[in-house]
Amino acid sequence: MVVLVVDDDPVSRLVAEHILRSGDHDVIGADSAEEAREILEANGDEIHLIVCDYNMPGASGLDLLEEIHRDEVVSPCPPFVLITGVGEEDELDDERASQVSGYLTKPVQSGELLALAADLAAATAE
Repeated sequence: MVVLVVDDDPVSRLVAEHILRSGDHDVIGADSAEEAREILEANGDEIHLIVCDYNMPGASGLDLLEEIHRDEVVSPCPPFVLITGVGEEDELDDERASQVSGYLTKPVQSGELLALAADLAAATAE
């Protein structure tokens, strides 16, 4: 499975990438929603899962998800996991949050990320 990891914090991004690679996933990293969109426009059909930070400068993770759906950057949109800080999940509006496939809270735990990736891969395959 190919996973796009989007996080402006290089340490957090590298940790998530390392965890996913340890689970035998292929990983592409992006440091912004803008870079993620470029990757999706070029290689969207090859991406099976997006793991994205919520709070980034410029466009947030939810802004990226909204753009993917609105502009049909890739259709259908792969499962989208949002990584939030403690308490940030409560700030999300219901309409946009309903498009999110799963949530993780920083710091990301390897077992949680790998289990969620496996669950979403299984659900997508059905």
